[in-house]
Amino acid sequence: MGLYMCEAVRGVARGRLAACVTRELCTNVKKTPVKKDLSKPMATAYNPGEVEQGWYCWWEDHGFFRRSDAQEKFVMAFPPPNVTGSLHLGHALTCSIQDAVARWQQMQGSHVVFIPGADHAGIATQVVVERHLWDTQGKTKHDIGRKKFVDEVWRWKEEKGTMIFDQLRRLGTSLDWDRAVFTMDEHMNQAVTEAFIRLYDAGLVYRKEALVNWCCSLQSAISDIEVDHLHLTGPTELTVPGYSEPVTFGKMYDFAYRLADSGVVKVTPGHSHEDCQVGERHNLPFHSILDGSGKITNVVPEFEGLARFEARGAVLRALSALGLYRGCRAHPMMVPRCSRTQDVIEPVLRPQWFVHCKELAQEASEAVQNGCLSLVPELHRKSWHSWLDNITDWCVSRQLWWGHRIPVYHVTAVDGREAWVAAGSEEDARRKAMEKEGMSLDSITSTQQEEDVLDTWFSSGLFPFAALGWPGQERGGTTSDLDRFYPTTLVETGHDILFFWVARMVMLGLNLTGRLPFETVLLHGLLCDAGGHKMSKSRGNVIDPLDVISGASLEVLCKRVEGSLNAEEVLNGIRRNFPAGIPECGADALRYTLCSTNFKNQLLNIDVTRMEQNKFFGNKIWQTVRFLLSALDKVADGGVPCDSPLQESHRRQQLGLMDRWIMSHLTALVTTADNSFKTYDLHVVTKAFSTFWHNQLCDVYLESIKTVLRDGTEAEKATALQTLWTCIDSGLRLVAPFMPYLAEELYQRLPRQQGRQESVMQCGYPLPKEFEGMRDTRVEEGVEALLEVASALRTLKTSYGIFHNRVNGTVVCSDRVLRNILTDNLQTLTTLGRMKEVKVQEGSAHHPSLHSACAVSTISSTTTVYLHLQGVVDPTVEVARLTKKLMKLEKDERKVVKMVTSPGYSERSPPHIQLAHHTKLHSIRTEIEKVRALIHSLEDL
Repeated sequence: MGLYMCEAVRGVARGRLAACVTRELCTNVKKTPVKKDLSKPMATAYNPGEVEQGWYCWWEDHGFFRRSDAQEKFVMAFPPPNVTGSLHLGHALTCSIQDAVARWQQMQGSHVVFIPGADHAGIATQVVVERHLWDTQGKTKHDIGRKKFVDEVWRWKEEKGTMIFDQLRRLGTSLDWDRAVFTMDEHMNQAVTEAFIRLYDAGLVYRKEALVNWCCSLQSAISDIEVDHLHLTGPTELTVPGYSEPVTFGKMYDFAYRLADSGVVKVTPGHSHEDCQVGERHNLPFHSILDGSGKITNVVPEFEGLARFEARGAVLRALSALGLYRGCRAHPMMVPRCSRTQDVIEPVLRPQWFVHCKELAQEASEAVQNGCLSLVPELHRKSWHSWLDNITDWCVSRQLWWGHRIPVYHVTAVDGREAWVAAGSEEDARRKAMEKEGMSLDSITSTQQEEDVLDTWFSSGLFPFAALGWPGQERGGTTSDLDRFYPTTLVETGHDILFFWVARMVMLGLNLTGRLPFETVLLHGLLCDAGGHKMSKSRGNVIDPLDVISGASLEVLCKRVEGSLNAEEVLNGIRRNFPAGIPECGADALRYTLCSTNFKNQLLNIDVTRMEQNKFFGNKIWQTVRFLLSALDKVADGGVPCDSPLQESHRRQQLGLMDRWIMSHLTALVTTADNSFKTYDLHVVTKAFSTFWHNQLCDVYLESIKTVLRDGTEAEKATALQTLWTCIDSGLRLVAPFMPYLAEELYQRLPRQQGRQESVMQCGYPLPKEFEGMRDTRVEEGVEALLEVASALRTLKTSYGIFHNRVNGTVVCSDRVLRNILTDNLQTLTTLGRMKEVKVQEGSAHHPSLHSACAVSTISSTTTVYLHLQGVVDPTVEVARLTKKLMKLEKDERKVVKMVTSPGYSERSPPHIQLAHHTKLHSIRTEIEKVRALIHSLEDL
């Protein structure tokens, strides 16, 4: 297909990308053919760098990513990143979401096909290689010619092209690496050729001169998504490639026309998208004053050959000489710039190839309308229909050297006839010209293939079916995978490329295969920093996923941008956003954080602090397992069977109140996870898991069983440890899709009576049916009441500065049910209240005999808590401390009152500021009342 590859490079290209990725790619670990050695005791603290070592290559080597015995299928393609790019946070978000879903599906028993790929990224890759060529050899692509330049790109790709796959492995993505596809490999080249020919022969492809986004640096048309729009409010100097001095934008130049009894309207159909439409309606001539490099053509002979922005000065001088120049003024405007070169984009007329989209778009719109294709979230349905209903034809040609050269030939005959023919080779082109144009073989004098290449989005649009073998056996492909796995199940990507990629996959899939390429489209929002600002290098707020995984000091972050454009501005942003650098958090914490955002929102605020907090949460999980293992070691003769007490009804009956409470909450968590995974609400799963593990398992249940493990009978200890084991075992399986490394490490260390799998990836995901009958809302309500009493005791202690447990309390309760719960679980109440002793007695909430030497907290009309202070606190010291605190609060109150009562406050301050001030004032006054009450109670002792 005229890719101009030398034979050595062509031979490499024919190998699928899988041949590359089977090399030593585990950059975070050495190749580990055997299971990680866990014979040493657990470390005292969770270290993500150590935990994430060794597992990925072992998973891959043993084939744990896929189940061979599965009946259901789940097929998904990873959006192919640029082959020369590096992992950015958007990739990490897509990876975290997709891999969590893929791992969940596999643990559900599905045959998961998760296809990796890399995009040849025509413009991005060509720009990178051109820069490399200039830096290393001092040559341009024109100096070495197209053939050698394309060979150079292939060499670059072979050296650098697997870097992003290394990074995806570091994130733990469970991709089918043997299915890896590169959009320029031999099979994809065949698919692109076949697709274009079919569309052309169906009358859906045509060539015409049209207005396009032209990048003079690239000397190519580019798509709308590759154009950045810079908003200027007035005169601004911008650096433009090819100019030694900055160019000023944001000015309007005024000049006079010499006219007689007439008016004038500026219309430039050849240089304005709006004027182009006017020109077409009124049959105006279309003149183009710029050549491909941005120089003035001979349309205006006196300026011919001048660079466009140099010509501006020449025009102003000419107008001044004629006495027509009237001056300039500030002019707000949007400057379109190429995202790759930062050159200013020009709308220019160029012959281009287009795909008719009206009919294709109608089918794609109807697919969503009739429910065959689901968009999640559904709010995108409106924009989907709007865009497709108003679609314009797709310009698919690019004036580049790197990419799929368009498979269309210009055939000329001796009698002057000429025709464009879509074909896979010159021979096919001549044959088609003979068949369709009536040319004889002897009359054909020339067969020239189009020099342009196809838009990268064209090959990306074929990815879901081409990666599975399309077009099939008739073109040398295979149909087995296509028959088995197409259409795919899900595509997940950012909503910003819903139309550039997703809609085109749907249009091309329906036309070329007769079927939708996937059943569901899952879309995530735009990533922003913690303050809601869009991430950009100029702001210095970009978060590199690899920095989150491994950590990066402020010095390292700053050093990377030294010498770059606007370096000082970027450095200030980095120092402001990452004053202490980026801490090492590990891949699991990164994944968990990204999945904890409601990614269906339009904007997603991401904060490194949250990632670090989730690393600490990983340590909480780590310490819970350490606690269990330590407790099991202390049990006599190791007599605790490490399996779930749910399997046998008589063992369920042995569960105590707190055991039943935690199992009820575990059941609720499993139900929530099951339901939320089905609706792709991953943030609901992670929130429910964090709440369970942190607030219920660790803060309550673990604390409640410590006295059981110390003073209880062997049977009570066994029940408590079996319950804890069940929570941990289920929890590790629940969190495995989000934190695969930590879950694997701890699963391997968890003792097990029976049913051990070689990897956590082979385990089943916890299902509600496994916990049938374990949800007990009455038990939950009873324990919640007990916890409220314990919390009241702790709060009273804190109010009086008591931080030890050598204090007694009394609970007076007239509610018989609650009183029984508290009495039957007095040790639990004492432990959770952090008390020496707690007594429960019947009576009215108001108990005069206890008031004189106690701190009091009324929980409800039936329950009051008393903290015995006699001999525990020194009233004089405490009154002095609280008086000092009261004085500060009263000073703060006077300050806020002065502010809100100042003249003009209501008119001057925005409503949200006023609300904040009054909320603060109410909070201060509430605290003042509490402190005064504490002082009064201490003075009565």
